Amino acid sequence: MRMCIHSRPRRFIALLILLVSAPATAQSLDDVRVRLLDKAQPRVVSIASDGAPVHLFAGGFTNEIASIAPGETVSLSRSSDQLYLDLGENGIFATSIRLEPAVGGQIAVAVANGESPTEARRYEGRIFISPDETDGLLRLINEVNIEDYVAAVVAAEYGFDDLEGAKAMAVIVRTYAMAVINKYGSEYDHVDHTLSQVYRGTERISPTIREAVRQTRGEVLSYGGELIEAVYFAASGGHTADNDAVWSAEAVPYLRGKPDPYGSSAPQSTWTFRVSRDRLLAALSATYGTVTGFVIDERGKDDRVISIELLKASGRHETIRGNEFRVFVLEHFGDATLRSTLFTADRVGDQYVFEGRGNGHGVGLSQWGAHELAQRNSSYRDILEFYYTGIQLQRLDDLTDAEPPPAAASSSDPLDSPARSAPKNSRIGW
Repeated sequence: MRMCIHSRPRRFIALLILLVSAPATAQSLDDVRVRLLDKAQPRVVSIASDGAPVHLFAGGFTNEIASIAPGETVSLSRSSDQLYLDLGENGIFATSIRLEPAVGGQIAVAVANGESPTEARRYEGRIFISPDETDGLLRLINEVNIEDYVAAVVAAEYGFDDLEGAKAMAVIVRTYAMAVINKYGSEYDHVDHTLSQVYRGTERISPTIREAVRQTRGEVLSYGGELIEAVYFAASGGHTADNDAVWSAEAVPYLRGKPDPYGSSAPQSTWTFRVSRDRLLAALSATYGTVTGFVIDERGKDDRVISIELLKASGRHETIRGNEFRVFVLEHFGDATLRSTLFTADRVGDQYVFEGRGNGHGVGLSQWGAHELAQRNSSYRDILEFYYTGIQLQRLDDLTDAEPPPAAASSSDPLDSPARSAPKNSRIGW
């Protein structure tokens, strides 16, 4: 059955598509699957075509059930455990919908939930829509070529227009994407926000980014014959961090902290955050039990906060990692608050005053540092080799044939060095 919504007479069609015997649609090995817009909790989405018609199919079937002409929009929502495609006077019920743009086209999707709509985002590739496990919500999964995905992530994550920095970002975005395929199980590999990498479709992709992706096509970073964990952040504040100083994990040889003189022009090079003592302690108490204050318990050689001791009314204090404390504050008080773990903390009257440097967790590549190195005529290879110790740059297709690199000690911290040495700060919060 085929229905072209821009040419057929308007009439209601109730079509329940059962997918018991539907043929599967194969995913290309060059594709990644990204769950879209789940933070927006989509209950109703609007779908439009951009540049060429978008064809709609039920589940894995190959017979088109509708098409959307450029300039037209349709609405999709839940109806119990099914989907309802609202075509004006026409309507289609199905257990899942697949959207495929014609050659040269893109799919524009916006969340249309009553009082909380979103702006439309445009996507390459196909989009699969099905009922989510949460009642009333939709699940949208974009199956997109890895190189198109890389371009979109670089556009969202790297706010500069230098070619070499964008090439470095393209390599690490591609590496991260391919290293964690199936992170979320069999249905999708990534989400479109910071639990994976920020992915907002094609809106901000510049010619520079397209060229960076083209010049690095298929290139990834490896260590010991395996893809690395290619983490990155905004600005280092003068020193990058060991991965095990930030997260509860084994020390990784290519994620060693080192002095970083680049990126000092970042607006987050230095910052101050003030917060009401009562507000912070109330937020901490709601999660950790009654908290009456805190102590900066341990610092690393780079002066980053390794651990925080939460002081409890019960007298049984609790120690958490410095990065856990940072993330907690960000989630409760906003992104422009405790920007990194390079901070001091003091109580001033009824406020806590945090002063710090840098922005982000500090592990891996600094984006502001990469930008400055690019402006100093460093190549993307130079940038990657500075921020990731002892790595190899190679094509993904050749990875299985690569020889493991020799063990490389960090310029700042051999793996067997003593863990931390800085003394505890004075107690604050009473």
